Amino acid sequence: QQQQQQRQSRQQPIRTANRFEALGEELEVGAVEAGYGRTGQITIDSGAAESVMPKDSFLNVPFMPTDRHKSQAKYVAANGSRMGNYGQKRVPFKMKGGDGAQSIVFQVTDVTKPLAAVSRIVEKGNVVQCGPRPEDNFIRSESGKKIPIRRERGTYVIDVEFNDGPAAAGFPRQA
Repeated sequence: QQQQQQRQSRQQPIRTANRFEALGEELEVGAVEAGYGRTGQITIDSGAAESVMPKDSFLNVPFMPTDRHKSQAKYVAANGSRMGNYGQKRVPFKMKGGDGAQSIVFQVTDVTKPLAAVSRIVEKGNVVQCGPRPEDNFIRSESGKKIPIRRERGTYVIDVEFNDGPAAAGFPRQA
């Protein structure tokens, strides 16, 4: 219990009035808990109609209201199986080793890993580029900021640190 109290005291909110761009959305960051640390990947999927995530991931991130159209959606996996929609979550993250809060809205369904739909990324005003050299692979925001994309076993991924601890419930919010 003493270790838990020490950890909580080190995770004091950092107050900021900064704004950060997250895949084309402007976010206002209020009280940010120092909860980053779980590293992972988001697969960039040019064939996906929606950005989706597994239902058993990011349990501390609350569900968000979703419109009726999406809540009744059925998704078809690459293998042809059909999957329902359990809701949506805005998952906070930052680039691995980077700074600046970002987030992405995922539809929650029966997939095995987070997939970011290129169609959703570009409709926010971003450019997704993939090419033959590592430096050719990135997401560029309207402001010109580049998020590197890495090719791994024939797919494209971004390496991130998720903020999905208990503090993630109020972080970040759309301005």
